[in-house]
Amino acid sequence: MTDAFPLPVISGDAVRQLLRQHREIELLDVREEDPFAQAHPLFAVQMSAGRIELDAPWRLPRRAAQLVVYDDGEGLAGPAAHKLQNLGYTAVALLEADAAGSGLAAWRAGGGELFRDVNVPSKAFGELVEHQRQTPSLPAEQVKALIDAGANMVVLDVRRSDEFQTMSIPGGTSVPGAELLLRVRDLAPDPATRVIVNCAGRTRSLIGAQSLVNAGIPNPVAALRNGTIGWALAGLASAASAGAAPRRRVLVCSDGRLSAWAAADLQALGHADVAVLAGGLAAWVAAGLPVEAGTARLFSPRIDRYRRPYEGTDAPRSAMQAYLDWEFGLVAQLASDATHGFAVLPAA
Repeated sequence: MTDAFPLPVISGDAVRQLLRQHREIELLDVREEDPFAQAHPLFAVQMSAGRIELDAPWRLPRRAAQLVVYDDGEGLAGPAAHKLQNLGYTAVALLEADAAGSGLAAWRAGGGELFRDVNVPSKAFGELVEHQRQTPSLPAEQVKALIDAGANMVVLDVRRSDEFQTMSIPGGTSVPGAELLLRVRDLAPDPATRVIVNCAGRTRSLIGAQSLVNAGIPNPVAALRNGTIGWALAGLASAASAGAAPRRRVLVCSDGRLSAWAAADLQALGHADVAVLAGGLAAWVAAGLPVEAGTARLFSPRIDRYRRPYEGTDAPRSAMQAYLDWEFGLVAQLASDATHGFAVLPAA
């Protein structure tokens, strides 16, 4: 392997022009997930520099595609770009950086829009769909009143099954989004049955509800406004938190990452009584608790994963509200960015 291949540099303006022309281009952020989630261009994809050899072959299948690599001055972009060249990618460039070596700062200084959080294109598209199509929605209080009144309705939760197991609307049914159109007729055969679609926040419920509207189902359809976050902010109890807490299996690994993956797999299989020791063995040792043998400690800050504000049931109310406020502002950010190229189809 060699680092002899030259690395061309492409400006932020040139990248934005290619995006507006709908040209094939991949803007690659090689920082860890948490700093990526704090600020990145709309269509940037996060791929940690240390995982290039593992992730690039399956996430970037076209070796001739234009790749533009950047960081925030950490010195990761150049070595990562050379790794991509050594893997056989033939059109690798660096995003033009500022004097401190930050491609991200140069993007911002050149007028490029920066977005927070993860999965931003899909979330921004969901907000655009609601903005343009006025997707119907009901607030949590109104949905709760309908449930209490025994109204002819179904609540269809389009999140992953593990998310549903963690926190759900009382009486809700787990219908992961890809199954919604397939199963809605069986779950609401009466055309008079009101269909409420919910997710954790806004995106999946908006897209799910609008998909049902576009498909022309006869039922009245609405999204649960702001999802389970809106439900929690309204002070309403979730199905998972009602009653006595169940006995739980606690999974442990060195720092919590492997046990989190294992827990997600178990929850997806229907095991709701699974918990993870936060921070793993390292946190246990740091708390001064006894261990049978050995010690553990973290050698770097936990920036490899970004904690979503809607994960679990322990997020502060301020974080949940801030997340919703951020989603509300995405339509304006899309207009400022002007590279998205999204087109919202009309209803049938």
